[in-house]
Amino acid sequence: MKSKIYIKDWLLLKPYKKHSKTDLYYLKLSNSVKRAINNGNTFTLYRFLDENDINLLSCFLTSYFEDIISETNVWNSFTAKHTELYGKRLPFFNTDIYFENEVNPQDVAFLIWYFINTIQQNTFIGPYSEFILDIGTSIADVLEEEYEYAPENEVLKSCYSLNPETDDYYKIREFLEKIFNKTYLFYIDTALSLTDLELDIIKEKKDDEEFLLNYLRENRDKFLFRATTKLLSLHAQEWASLILGKEHPLTPEIENLSPRISGLFLYKSKNESSIYLEHISSGRKFELKKSSFEAHIFLDKKDTMIYIGMVQWKGEWWFSGISFHQDYDEEIILNEKNSLESHSVVNFIDHKERGQEVKEALELHKNAFINYNNGSQIAFLKSNEIDDFVTNYYKYFNASLKLNNKENDPFDDLEDDFCVEKEKILEFPEDEKNALVFFNPVSGLEFAFGVNNAFPVKENPFYEEPFSNEDFFNLLISKDFSKELVLYCVENFKEKSPFFNSEPTKNYEQDLDFLLRFFKANEYHSKANITFSGRNKI
Repeated sequence: MKSKIYIKDWLLLKPYKKHSKTDLYYLKLSNSVKRAINNGNTFTLYRFLDENDINLLSCFLTSYFEDIISETNVWNSFTAKHTELYGKRLPFFNTDIYFENEVNPQDVAFLIWYFINTIQQNTFIGPYSEFILDIGTSIADVLEEEYEYAPENEVLKSCYSLNPETDDYYKIREFLEKIFNKTYLFYIDTALSLTDLELDIIKEKKDDEEFLLNYLRENRDKFLFRATTKLLSLHAQEWASLILGKEHPLTPEIENLSPRISGLFLYKSKNESSIYLEHISSGRKFELKKSSFEAHIFLDKKDTMIYIGMVQWKGEWWFSGISFHQDYDEEIILNEKNSLESHSVVNFIDHKERGQEVKEALELHKNAFINYNNGSQIAFLKSNEIDDFVTNYYKYFNASLKLNNKENDPFDDLEDDFCVEKEKILEFPEDEKNALVFFNPVSGLEFAFGVNNAFPVKENPFYEEPFSNEDFFNLLISKDFSKELVLYCVENFKEKSPFFNSEPTKNYEQDLDFLLRFFKANEYHSKANITFSGRNKI
């Protein structure tokens, strides 16, 4: 063993700063776990992890054990949700023999797989790798020996409780931050991702010290509400609901916590309890809880422009993030009103209120695309043919709606009440000569480069079987491609795909959705590229 694990290493994975009376016991156990790792089949492991990573892995696996002993319900929330989604407790491993609230070698093997593929992302390590199973068995033996004697960490357990009578959004936000940034199961994922983002901001804004804390605060708030975990692609509020349990009075409210909105607004007025704002881009009206926003004292002139973040909690909009204000500027107002990106921050409200219209619009586009594309939902093209293909498709679509195509831009003639966002064609190397266009039934047109070999179909002139596995694996793990495109490939071409007809990759089919959630995480949940352009009057 090259180095010892110290208390500071152990506390990295704890939602408290000062160590509790049980931490020394679990620190000692972490060192025992590390010895078990080093005494096993570690040659392959050390190809992907350095000494600090091994220390973290030892603390991580010991924290799983502490979680089981202390009944903090973190690990059990994962296995319960996985069971709800897939009818089994874990991906990959057989759990016919499995003991609830005890140490299971399948748990340990899975956690090792999760740790390695999260802490490093350069190489995919398969779950059935012999070294994972060997090390998992050795560590499970160490933990099982301690099961009868291990103490509960009551301080840890208290960190995952929440006063059922709280009405304070900021208490809820603090709880969510604790889960994402200070919980062992997600530390290697969301906490380290946030740290990387913050280091990038510090590097980029190092000459702007006056506003550096504001940049960091805004990023942290945005991350908390946008990010999802690699495990099951869930948001912080979803994990909070699972950990608290259905019986907790606040669980329904946490589940209904809105996405975060941030952008430019016009100040309209205020009274004793509320501040009235208008989102500039969409014209949607918002009533902000006055007591949540102390800086309201600087708002006294109607139509002052204010950048602000907010979240709806228990039916009220609360200030969340940062704010700054400036005098009315006609040029900025005009740019905001013409910005689909600015408008899109309220799309989730529009889509919730007008969900049926969204479905109908997408269905309209899908049918038009299939008719235009000779009865197929996917087109295989040379990369330099995409612009013409898309332009001509929208001309066809507009004509199918009996609209007059007055401009060269095919998006300008869509109906006044909604428009389809201009899809962003992915950047690609100059040597990528082929591509595909896919009509995603959830989001709209999707473009993909460098994966045509994943589609063994006669209409695909670029298909080369020797590269089929490589392209499908890229399709599976890359965040550039939607889950819908992957599922379309599987549902239509699985029988001909080498990926699903050879070892060990064919075994991944039963856990395909889990892997999609794991690799795509934030991008797993596709959203409709539709923005309603009618000005909201409520």
